[in-house]
Parts: sequence; C-alpha cells; structure tokens
Amino acid sequence: MAMTSSLIASGSIESKNERKLGGDPIDVADYLLEMILSQRATCAWLEPKAEGVHEVAIEHRGGGVAPAFSLAEGMGDAVLARLAILCDIDLLNGGTSAGTTRI
Repeated sequence: MAMTSSLIASGSIESKNERKLGGDPIDVADYLLEMILSQRATCAWLEPKAEGVHEVAIEHRGGGVAPAFSLAEGMGDAVLARLAILCDIDLLNGGTSAGTTRI
C-alpha cells in the first residue's frame, strides 16, 4: 500500500490506492498503523514542519526511510496525541519523544 506524497487537508488522503479518510484524527492514526503493518515497516516518524504541517515517514527494516504523506495544520498534532496514548508517551514533557507499542 505505497502512498505518493500528499497532504491531508480538508479531511482526506489522496493516494495511489484512492483511499480517502474523513477528517477524524483517530482514522488517520489507524491508517498510519495499517500502513506500518501492510508494509512490514518498523516504525513511523512524524516531524513538525512550518505552518503546523507534520511530515510522516515510514522506516523499513534495514533502515530505509520513505516519505509517506503530510498532515495539515492541526491534524498532525491530533494524530500525534492519538499515537502518544497508544505508545504511553507523556506529551506534556515537551521536546522529542519516542515510544513503542505492539500492533
């Protein structure tokens, strides 16, 4: 389920597989977890960029990191909060954090 670079804006993901999601951060976080599983990846990275955008990249076994998509302002923070709950990360500590969970 490879995705081309795209932007989640107005609640949709445009991709090669034409899957579209609503504007629900839980759905987007679940979709990201689905991507990790389907690509047999080891993890996902969400990096904040300018204007509230977050770049999402998928790390594959062997260390290769492939860009997946971007999350528009607000959506990235909400998806990060959802993943933080699943990975038991305290977002109030600030700074860079990493966590793990089994999916």
